[in-house]
Amino acid sequence: MKNDPQLCADFVKATLEGWRYAFENQEKAIDIVVKYAEKAKVPVNKIHQRWMLERYQDLYLPKGKTSFNTSLSRKDYQFVGNVLKENGLINEIPPFDNFYKPIMKP
Repeated sequence: MKNDPQLCADFVKATLEGWRYAFENQEKAIDIVVKYAEKAKVPVNKIHQRWMLERYQDLYLPKGKTSFNTSLSRKDYQFVGNVLKENGLINEIPPFDNFYKPIMKP
């Protein structure tokens, strides 16, 4: 991010556009995921993929919302950092201000 903040902003924007497309085209999105999972010989079924996509929509774009929330709360950051540290996945939690910089308006 320090070296190319615009690249990071563009990545976030493209990711959110991808999620929006998936939410608006659920059958197509599910078919794509199933196709690649089967190709990789990963157990998969459409019912579970539909459920997963719906849960992601609940998180990213709940009913009645038209824009994504792109902010990260310090409380959520600390919670996840503590879980990762307690489970030995990281040795220390990076300072919030080093990890997260708002790069686009919600």
